[in-house]
Amino acid sequence: MDFRHFDVLIVEDDVVVSESVRAVLLVAGFTLVRTARTLAEGLAEAERRTPDGAIIDGNLADGSSGLDLVAWLSALGAPCLVISGHLMREDALSAGARGFLPKPFTEAQLLRHVTRLFQARGVTG
Repeated sequence: MDFRHFDVLIVEDDVVVSESVRAVLLVAGFTLVRTARTLAEGLAEAERRTPDGAIIDGNLADGSSGLDLVAWLSALGAPCLVISGHLMREDALSAGARGFLPKPFTEAQLLRHVTRLFQARGVTG
């Protein structure tokens, strides 16, 4: 799958996790990878340009919920993958997420879920 032109938004409060996910995506061929740490930052990034897909942590900096962003982006048609060590899969899916990946996860697991995320949107590369 050719990811070069897909715009991915990562919303994660843990900088180490965010940068790790970003690095995996860049190595996989993504060229448009944006990051945010809070709900407000994620909304601002998405308002500038709706991403082709998003990877969102369930609990964000400043106590905000990533599920609020998932619901908003899903309504716009942007598929979301929730990554969390605290939420349940059912919570993520009921908010509108197309996938859920519990922390901790491997690079291979992340790439499998991201590939499914874009296939679910109908993007085949």
